Amino acid sequence: MKAVPHSVAVAISVLALLSSGLLPAAHAAAPAGLYTVGTDTVLDTATHLTWQRDVGPSATWAAAGAYCQGLSRGGFSSNWRLPTVRELQSIVDESVSSPSIDSGAFPGTPSNYFWSSSPYIGGGVAFVVYFVFGTVDYKGTSGISNVRCVR
Repeated sequence: MKAVPHSVAVAISVLALLSSGLLPAAHAAAPAGLYTVGTDTVLDTATHLTWQRDVGPSATWAAAGAYCQGLSRGGFSSNWRLPTVRELQSIVDESVSSPSIDSGAFPGTPSNYFWSSSPYIGGGVAFVVYFVFGTVDYKGTSGISNVRCVR
């Protein structure tokens, strides 16, 4: 009998664990009912915030704020804004990474930094959420980060 290569044996073991439910899938979905997904918006039923479903442009902090103010999605053409850091953290899914977000509700989300409206102490710096792991960091407002607006 021919020996099975180690890499094949490991792959079979991982598949067996995934199918048994003992090992979580790499991109699990958010709990059922957490989001109401529309064509271009996502309603978070826990926070009652409506999110832009697609990813906005990469922009400076000021340009990101202006982009959100001019956004029109889901029949809503006003009250869009950059989310606070706390609001942005509310859509982080810590059970997955790269990106750390429900990819069914928010498809195409890159594993990058996303601007919040929350300034960091000292001026010229604002909080961002890094959607590789969902961690909070800060960045100079003249730098470029991704944008996802909320209302």
